[in-house]
Amino acid sequence: MPTTTMTSLAERVGALAWPALHERLDAQGFARTGVLLDAGECAALPGLYDTPNYASPYGPWLALSADGALVAYRATIGPASEVFLKDVPAPAPALQLTADGTFVD
Repeated sequence: MPTTTMTSLAERVGALAWPALHERLDAQGFARTGVLLDAGECAALPGLYDTPNYASPYGPWLALSADGALVAYRATIGPASEVFLKDVPAPAPALQLTADGTFVD
């Protein structure tokens, strides 16, 4: 990554050597980008997406339906606590890595 000072994450991501990253992804299945976020930006990440009651000392109030299709959560809206339901996107199918539970393969 260039050593010039960039202020936005979009600029830092845009400055990555994308052709080399694509090659490494194809060859290895992963590619390292190097440092993209500083400590302050990492600390701010939980506030960028909706995790109900993330900052609560009791943790987020989440419950998953038996079939895994819905998540219920409690959030405080103004003076009242409300319960919400949200669809859960289907996960990727499981990928079996070993033939048995001994991990000797």
